[in-house]
Amino acid sequence: MAVLQEVPTVAESGIAGYESALWISFVAPAATPASIVTRLNREVNEILASADTKEALAGQGLDAEPGAPQALTERIRIDTDKWRRIIAQAGIRAE
Repeated sequence: MAVLQEVPTVAESGIAGYESALWISFVAPAATPASIVTRLNREVNEILASADTKEALAGQGLDAEPGAPQALTERIRIDTDKWRRIIAQAGIRAE
């Protein structure tokens, strides 16, 4: 994280293989027409690429990762699989 460069990473602190990230995204209902998703994606990516937005986000410790809707779909799939395994391994149960 750019605003915390002097803070050691978890790996540098002695815990190898640790990874956890908070991410925020725009989502739409599955039935949203592709043309709408494409336009929203283009507009949001343009906003995220602007210097003002990058500066505002950086001031809050955030890095934008603009991309295609398919990349977000894959990120959600990967994170869901990862946390499902961790929850099962830890024996976490809903109450």
